[in-house]
Amino acid sequence: MAVLILSAGLGVESTRRSAGDPGDSSGDRRTTGALASLVLSSGVAMSQAGALANDGTSSGLERRVAPMPRRPRPKVRPQRTVTMAFTGDMIPHGPVTRQALANGGGTAYDFGPMLSPIESTIANVDLALCHLETPLSRDNTSLSGYPVFNAPRELAEAVAAAGYDGCSVASNHSYDRREAGVIATADLLEANGLGFAGIARSPDEAAAAQMYDADGVAVAHLSFTYGLNGFVLPSGKGYLVDLIEGAVIEQRASVARAAGADIVVVSLHWGSEYVSTPTADQVELAEQLLGNDDIDLLVGHHAHVVQPIGEFAGKPVVYGLGNLLSNQSSACCTTATQDGVIVKMTFVERREGGFGLQSGCIVATWVDRSDYVISPHRGRDRRAPKESVQRTVATIGEQGAFDRGFRPSCRRR
Repeated sequence: MAVLILSAGLGVESTRRSAGDPGDSSGDRRTTGALASLVLSSGVAMSQAGALANDGTSSGLERRVAPMPRRPRPKVRPQRTVTMAFTGDMIPHGPVTRQALANGGGTAYDFGPMLSPIESTIANVDLALCHLETPLSRDNTSLSGYPVFNAPRELAEAVAAAGYDGCSVASNHSYDRREAGVIATADLLEANGLGFAGIARSPDEAAAAQMYDADGVAVAHLSFTYGLNGFVLPSGKGYLVDLIEGAVIEQRASVARAAGADIVVVSLHWGSEYVSTPTADQVELAEQLLGNDDIDLLVGHHAHVVQPIGEFAGKPVVYGLGNLLSNQSSACCTTATQDGVIVKMTFVERREGGFGLQSGCIVATWVDRSDYVISPHRGRDRRAPKESVQRTVATIGEQGAFDRGFRPSCRRR
């Protein structure tokens, strides 16, 4: 009976349309009579409806009660996401290296205890990248600290053990040990399963961006430095260390994109040491590079103090991550050189194509110079001092990062 009443209603609608003028009262009467006849003669109507269905006669009534075919829903590819973490300058000054030797019982260099407090933060992302400021020694001979570095080979092992996937390596100290130092550093990072950007052993290696598969997202990493502390690369071997030049960076990013990169990250060794405010040159270069569709994110180092997180063209620039590991302090430089920050960012695939920043958070860090253990603000055993955390949070937010959705802590809410 429910189907009959629904069908009768649909028949009424059809009769109204066939009557012509909707204001014609005779049409209305015919409609009313048809409805009454259907209700009073339900058994006959059902029989007729069945007869119509059997002999195939076409009718408006039959067409309207026929079930609509189900159309398959279009398949929508789920949006991919990737979470990345970046940390500040890793500088094995002499006292840091001596502590590592003590950690290793005087026979080996063990940097593990220094990095262990940040392992849980580093391991909990799809891609973690450090910034290695100095060359590494292939055989631990002629080790040295500032001003011309040569760090123990075990530092690469500790970086890998902490959960990093790779490092940016272009810095003003990259060429401290000349070509042999560049090659040794690349070899040691590679031997420990770490990617690297900013140095190369051959022209072909330099031309190809370091690529990572981060949970199904292809991330390209490039790294460049403002200079080499007066050293000059040999003629024909400019590939050894990548130097900052806007047009070159854009061209390399374009090549990385063409090679299949979903996201292109550019690390820059730039700015003025011990100054938390980005220089005019930093701002100008950031605006140029982020205005390029092939570049998604800029991450900065070298100032040795934390600098703000800014934005151009809707894309983030982390001007400076401070020091992750070093011997710097107010004794030589400024108190803020013991500060650092881990910046975590999640990028999401956009419906219109490409990836954009979805969310970000920070973990303030501080180097305890009694044993050079890195103390994250969220650590269980140690925490960065309150004044250090306050400095870092205030500086990071100077250009509105927290207004744009960054959180001043990566602790779960």
